[in-house]
Amino acid sequence: MDGLMVSVRAEATSLRGFMTALQERIGPQKINAWFRHGTRVELHDGQVKVSVPNPFVANWIETHYLGDIVEAMKAQTGKSHDVTVTIDPSLSGDLRKTHLDKQAEMVSKVTEGRARPRHPVTPVTLRHRLEDFIVGASNKLAYSAAMAIVAGGSAAFNPLFLHGPCGVGKTHLLQGICVAASHVHRDGAPLRCRYVTGEQFTNEFIQSIRNKKSGEFRARYRNLDLLVIDDVHFLAAKKATQDEFLHTFNTIDAAGKQIVMASDAHPRLVGELNEQLVSRFVAGMVVKIEPPDFSTRMEILR
Repeated sequence: MDGLMVSVRAEATSLRGFMTALQERIGPQKINAWFRHGTRVELHDGQVKVSVPNPFVANWIETHYLGDIVEAMKAQTGKSHDVTVTIDPSLSGDLRKTHLDKQAEMVSKVTEGRARPRHPVTPVTLRHRLEDFIVGASNKLAYSAAMAIVAGGSAAFNPLFLHGPCGVGKTHLLQGICVAASHVHRDGAPLRCRYVTGEQFTNEFIQSIRNKKSGEFRARYRNLDLLVIDDVHFLAAKKATQDEFLHTFNTIDAAGKQIVMASDAHPRLVGELNEQLVSRFVAGMVVKIEPPDFSTRMEILR
């Protein structure tokens, strides 16, 4: 029995050392995003087993961090070890509360009382948070993509286009992304984020033309770090607005910034949408959100 306790303590110490070495390689933000909440890391006889909630996270870790895991383990033991990444759906529930929530609370305290940026980072009317999102089989890929964007993003997710029927959580995810990202700082300043609906974008565009303030309108949108536009299908059949949004999209994309959109249909099925816009919408990641299953609906109602 004493030998077993010593072995358990040794494995715990070894795991802490491994996680420290891995953090030194990839940084604390990525550690928290991909290896703490919703992911279980185990060491057995020098072997590394990483359990994750879904195929998306598994593929992301294998593609981006497998080499770092091997090197971190080598730093601990002096030799290479096998790494296995397995999927454990029971871990999905652990995704709801992540480091981003804690980071948001901390940053909001630090930035409270500071002068607000010229263009508000995120409207006070945003009601949804990622930590309140109920994750189920129907939406876990969309949720994981949202978390990845806030954790640092990737060209693979730009743009991120979510589609599905009304009531499946598209708006919740979009607002949650904007709220979480607004607490992220880059070069000492908070990210410039904006959430709008397709109708709001259209109305602001028309108003800017009437008031001869197109320059202000373009500066408001094209200088963003993150543009989140809900109900983008509202732009259908509005040629002038589509042309304006195409230029806005191209400017943000060329600057390496992030765009997230949602619609009730796949970009190719919206209809009366500029083909140039459609091609850009499908160039990133397109995710369909299905209606929630019974267990997820029950969890939402609690």
